[in-house]
Amino acid sequence: MLELTLGWAGTALYILAHGWISILKRSSDRGYYVINFCAAVLVVVSSMILSSWQPVLINAFWALISLAALYRYKLPALFLTNRYLTFLVSIVFCIGCIWFWLVNQMAGLYILAWSSVIAFCLSYWRFSSRQLPQKGYFLFSAYAAFILLPQLYLDENWPVFLLEVLWGSLSVIGYLRLRA
Repeated sequence: MLELTLGWAGTALYILAHGWISILKRSSDRGYYVINFCAAVLVVVSSMILSSWQPVLINAFWALISLAALYRYKLPALFLTNRYLTFLVSIVFCIGCIWFWLVNQMAGLYILAWSSVIAFCLSYWRFSSRQLPQKGYFLFSAYAAFILLPQLYLDENWPVFLLEVLWGSLSVIGYLRLRA
């Protein structure tokens, strides 16, 4: 019961923060990072109890990046350009798909879920260090959220499952708003 309460509270905070930049078109200021940090800690604890490891890693990383932003620590530039980040995520996605269709469906889903970890973590780093424009961040976030759903379903991590449905949807809305 505790894991669900923590997970749902983290989900609510994340949606509040992501809606802040997606729907309201606000910048990612101090309040955004405070809310993200609190949400990340709640989701990490909840997901650890559920043994849902991709959300643990994603949200632990999210907490660290949020802390760095709060303390105005200048994140070093990643050696990965946006193009190489896209290439890396695409390669892991293709491996997951091939594995799913030709070797083992469960292992394929697991690999696809790890492509979500790569997309979420590295795009958040690049976005927080001002190396990735908001539009690109929304695209990576939408991909990462939706590709993680099958693994979350298998893990029965319902708070994070709903979080990713809403996160992906808000990311698509944010992207479309920026294009308009």
